[in-house]
Amino acid sequence: MIADTSLDAFNSIEDLAGRQALVLEYIRKHPDQTAEQICSGLHAKSPNTVAPRITELLHEQQAIYISGRSKTSLGRTARTYRAYLKGGML
Repeated sequence: MIADTSLDAFNSIEDLAGRQALVLEYIRKHPDQTAEQICSGLHAKSPNTVAPRITELLHEQQAIYISGRSKTSLGRTARTYRAYLKGGML
C-alpha cells in the first residue's frame, strides 16, 4: 500500500525535461562551468537538483561533454561542461 503522502510527493515532481532544458541552456550560455557553479548560477537550493540533470544530459541525452577541470569553492578539482552545438557538432 502506498501512503497518500508518497502519492502527493510523486504528483508534485516537476517535469524533468524542463529541468534538463534549463540546465542545458545555462551550460550553453556559460561554458566550462562546474556543477557547483551551474547550481549557483541557477539559484538552485540543492546540488541534488542540478547534478542528476547533468548526468542525464551527459550520458543519456549526450547533449553535453566534459570540457576540462576547474577548482570548486572548497579547492577541490571538478569537471567542467560544455554543450554540443545543435546537430552534434562541437
